[in-house]
Amino acid sequence: MAQAVGAMLVVLPRMDGGHTATTRDVATLMRECAEVVAAVADADADGRVTERELRELGQQWADVVAAGQLMMRNLQARLESEVQQHRAAVEAAR
Repeated sequence: MAQAVGAMLVVLPRMDGGHTATTRDVATLMRECAEVVAAVADADADGRVTERELRELGQQWADVVAAGQLMMRNLQARLESEVQQHRAAVEAAR
């Protein structure tokens, strides 16, 4: 269905309730990016890109998007937690 409308379907990672954004999220994102860069260089080495290479690159790009989405979700969860803690501290001080 996604291909029919010129889009790409990306399965987003599930949120682990206790997980918060860490440098590990950024490291995962950068590792996924590096894999895409290497795959593009390999695919382009002969001056052309095959359907198989393009399909594999699409899958690797989806991994980059998923890693970025997980990082952003975890950062959002961290922010929301900190806001709640701040509000609770303000209420307790009243």
